[in-house]
Amino acid sequence: MEPSFRRDSLVFIGLYVTGLIAVGALREVLLERTPSVSLRGLFTDPIWLFHCALLIAIWFLLYPRYQRIYERRTS
Repeated sequence: MEPSFRRDSLVFIGLYVTGLIAVGALREVLLERTPSVSLRGLFTDPIWLFHCALLIAIWFLLYPRYQRIYERRTS
């Protein structure tokens, strides 16, 4: 399969968001709360939303630069 910067970066974003959800659920389990209830509120949590928005903004701002670097290294 040919390397694809867009695919790799979207996989990274997906893993990052999944990791945030997993860490949030683990935190709730360790604090002995019901994870399913807190996960509903996760999407309204300002810190979580800030992290996701920041990651997406950085990805859009740095995408052209990193794509050039990625293409140079894989060609």
